[in-house]
Amino acid sequence: MKIKNMNINEIDQWRQRLEETFHGPNEIVGERLMDLKNIEDENYHNLLKNVSGYICIMDSFLDFYIETLQNIAARNKIRFSELNKIYIGIHISNFWRYRSSYLIFLQGYFIDALSLLRGVIENAFDIASLQAGIITIDSLFGELKIEDCRNLSNEDAEKIIKNNIHKADKKVKSYIMGQESGFSKKVLNSLNSFLRLMHKSVHKSKINILSYYLPWAKGKSILPIFPIYNETLASLYVNSSQFIAWMLLRTFPLLQIYESEFSKNWHYKYKVLNESFQEAIANFPKQLGRSIEELIEKKFNFYSS
Repeated sequence: MKIKNMNINEIDQWRQRLEETFHGPNEIVGERLMDLKNIEDENYHNLLKNVSGYICIMDSFLDFYIETLQNIAARNKIRFSELNKIYIGIHISNFWRYRSSYLIFLQGYFIDALSLLRGVIENAFDIASLQAGIITIDSLFGELKIEDCRNLSNEDAEKIIKNNIHKADKKVKSYIMGQESGFSKKVLNSLNSFLRLMHKSVHKSKINILSYYLPWAKGKSILPIFPIYNETLASLYVNSSQFIAWMLLRTFPLLQIYESEFSKNWHYKYKVLNESFQEAIANFPKQLGRSIEELIEKKFNFYSS
């Protein structure tokens, strides 16, 4: 990568100044990062020891995710519907985000990993709502056509689009776990407590501050510069990510052009993963587990083969 407006000699001088300033005793730039890498490796080995079953189901899920996307990429001379195109685009984005989240989880950044899944769960909600006809493709992206923008400034057009997207998001939330969901108050309270947890993981890093830095501020622990293995926070990610992965899995059948397009082996793997997630969720705290099962059954029931 060439830095704008700098020639080769200037770039070499720029790099040399950084190397001379930041090299450590072993003449390596960023030597403190090696200490951090050792901590991250230690967190990974703790996870291998304590949540090996979870790592197995996640690796299986992500492998199946890749296989599913490869099935789509291998299609030849097939005309996609507009909905199918949107589902494919959402899923590719979701796969990248989910994989990124999982990788930093394995290094011990549990809440930061969880925060990345906020967009993934919202995309899963969008797919279910599109399939149910609650929102349209146009409303998902703001519904403002080119001809509608001719007499608007860019700022005004952006405001209208943002407002339209907000309206669509409200419809989605109401349908999935709101007033129009059809769920009991007990189920809604349980599901919305999960959404609030996702919100806290994103905004202002509140969970990290409460878990790590508040104890230090009160003199109860050392200052945690590097990520510390925390079984409670690791379990929080493990449980949340399995719920979200199960939702994503249940939308995979919508990626087919017709119900039995993918191979018998694909369908067998789908059923094994679906049953495995169901068994994992069965071990959740009673009310949350039953609420998740009801949500999956009523809003993410797309498999018919």
